[in-house]
Amino acid sequence: MADPEYNLVYEKWIPIVGKGKVSLVDVFSDFSIRDIAGNPIQKIALIKLFVAIAQASVRLEDEDDWSRLGSKGLAGKALEYLESNKSCFYLYGDHPFLQMPVLKGFPGTEVQDIYYDFLPDLASENDSILRQIQDAKELSDSDKALFIVQLMNYAPGGKRTSFIKPLTPGYSSKSKNANAGPSLGGSFGYLQTCLMGNYLAETVWLNYFTDEDIKGIDPSRILDVRPPWEKMPEGEDDGRARELRASIYAWLVGLSRFVLLTDNGIIYTEGLQYPKVKEGYFEPFIATREKDNSAIYADTAKKPWRSLTALLQAAYESSPEYSCKLLRVFLGRTLRNIRIFSIWSGGLRLRATSGDQSVKQDDDYVESETYFYSEFMQSPDYQRLCNAMKQLESYSIALKKSIKAYAEAMNSSADSSKNGDTRYWMSVEPFAQQIINACQDNDADALDSLMRTASGFVIDIYDDVCPHETARQVVEWIKNRPPKGDRKLGKEQ
Repeated sequence: MADPEYNLVYEKWIPIVGKGKVSLVDVFSDFSIRDIAGNPIQKIALIKLFVAIAQASVRLEDEDDWSRLGSKGLAGKALEYLESNKSCFYLYGDHPFLQMPVLKGFPGTEVQDIYYDFLPDLASENDSILRQIQDAKELSDSDKALFIVQLMNYAPGGKRTSFIKPLTPGYSSKSKNANAGPSLGGSFGYLQTCLMGNYLAETVWLNYFTDEDIKGIDPSRILDVRPPWEKMPEGEDDGRARELRASIYAWLVGLSRFVLLTDNGIIYTEGLQYPKVKEGYFEPFIATREKDNSAIYADTAKKPWRSLTALLQAAYESSPEYSCKLLRVFLGRTLRNIRIFSIWSGGLRLRATSGDQSVKQDDDYVESETYFYSEFMQSPDYQRLCNAMKQLESYSIALKKSIKAYAEAMNSSADSSKNGDTRYWMSVEPFAQQIINACQDNDADALDSLMRTASGFVIDIYDDVCPHETARQVVEWIKNRPPKGDRKLGKEQ
């Protein structure tokens, strides 16, 4: 039974590593809270919500205002806002948080069970139930609140929504295939990136948009807009909907689904529509390439830390291949204001078939977090990191080239090249932060040792993937084997 007094300001509903669940008040008052628990989509959706609350609590003109207020000052403003606007954060009632009461009894709506609470969407009706975790289960109010938050920007596109006639008279853009949430995109799922501080309130501060930031990122954004929980739109394309689409709340709490919780499930339909990156859309948390309107996608075969140098190019180079506006605008001020920070990247890899997005085959969540000293990132020594990443990539290229040449000579499957490369990066991943630390500490011996370990993976994986038992196999294995004495592999004979 729905609890009419369940208020997100005070109830414990936000999963935190080492602390269980906490409230919104805790997020902005307990400076020992740092890491959000859950999957990467839940983490970034919650961070965006906290940033949205901070944006609603105070407008700051520029970096000077931002630096002067500080992370704890911003947290104090957020607490004042939450106390003054607590009536907007009830999960149930006449004005439920991020929900549309008009959906109750609206023609065409149906109450659906919430399956798959670990994914950012409902299950399709014809999905096979393969594991007990996929089965319908009783969800707590905290589970439902988290589910609604992650839907706003990260709902996959498809037919799992109730198709109803438009709430806005004359609106003609709806179809039975609902558009994906703006932060997920209509194809493989965008990789999301944000800055992380030493506690959660500091993370919110690092990702806060001043008026100057917004004008620099997208001058067309409307600055003075009430957040959606204070006033929801009445339909898909009324004046309020258009205002929210043109504000920074589109980046943070996008309302891509109109929902209403009921005692026995959820009413769930398409909400505001947004274009895809291919159609010119961008948000600061996504790394995009302007020349072809493409983005860096979540990729289970390429963990996010491998895209680190590409992301950092956006902050350090005048003409980067990819531009991550958040890093380009926020990294500099972060380096000037705190000593240690991290860059978090994550997302959900999925695929679209006949307009329906779902998680299939080897699709999964991806996530990585890398830590940096601000002093290192502002020095010429930063180039050591770029060189190390390039060297790791060169090992990967050498391995794929050798395996492919062997496979072609033996007329065998070229899939072994891809599998070998995946194994290489899986082997290197546990050492990623150590490699970064060695670069930051200017520890040449440690870095050389780590690179030798990585080059050793190339030889070991090649030997394992390419059989060398018959005479012909041995000939091709020797002929195409990455040489141990090759300096590019950093391994002596």
